[in-house]
Amino acid sequence: MHSSLPSAWATARDARLHLGVSEKTLSRWRAAGLLKPGEHWRRKFPSPNSPVLYRLDQCEAAMNEATARSAHLLEPSVAMSAGRKRGAPGRGRACRQRLA
Repeated sequence: MHSSLPSAWATARDARLHLGVSEKTLSRWRAAGLLKPGEHWRRKFPSPNSPVLYRLDQCEAAMNEATARSAHLLEPSVAMSAGRKRGAPGRGRACRQRLA
């Protein structure tokens, strides 16, 4: 990752290129609270429809911190499926036999 941008705040397009994620991912991270307003991102103008700007250094730090966490904190569905017992109800053989 490199930063040749002169400004501390970058557009969503520049942020996605720099961070290697999509604009949709940046939006999901904002909604999830991983990227916090004022610290990681802000609106260009004080309007809800205004474009979002990102501080690349702060976003990178948040990404580094998040990826250093254990997998069960980042992906609860992985932890739930890991705890699921073999033969638990689902779409296995017994379910298919009932449907036949």
